[in-house]
Amino acid sequence: MDNAIEMANNKLILNSEVQMRRLKYNQRDLARFYGKLRSYVCEPKTYEQFNQLNRLRENAEQLRDANLAIIEMIKGEGNAILSCSKILNSHLKKFNTFREDIMIYLKAVKSQNTEAL
Repeated sequence: MDNAIEMANNKLILNSEVQMRRLKYNQRDLARFYGKLRSYVCEPKTYEQFNQLNRLRENAEQLRDANLAIIEMIKGEGNAILSCSKILNSHLKKFNTFREDIMIYLKAVKSQNTEAL
């Protein structure tokens, strides 16, 4: 019985470490995306792109703040991974959607840059 509990605890710790690593990678990626959004290469050419850029910047800031909050929750409690797993999964889905939105925006801006040449 004690062995089963110990194995479950080890699995939980490993899962927590994997999730922390993922969140730290997300934080790094968010910083890169935000830097790219502030680059002159990403300057909007149309009003629609201007609005889209503002939404992407706001999303980046919200995701960064949520990411940091989840990291602090996991650090603060040893078993927080269980209590915040729904929050974490929702956050990761939002991050993946954000990443796709960034790629779509970058393609649109780059295509307009090459058309101007």
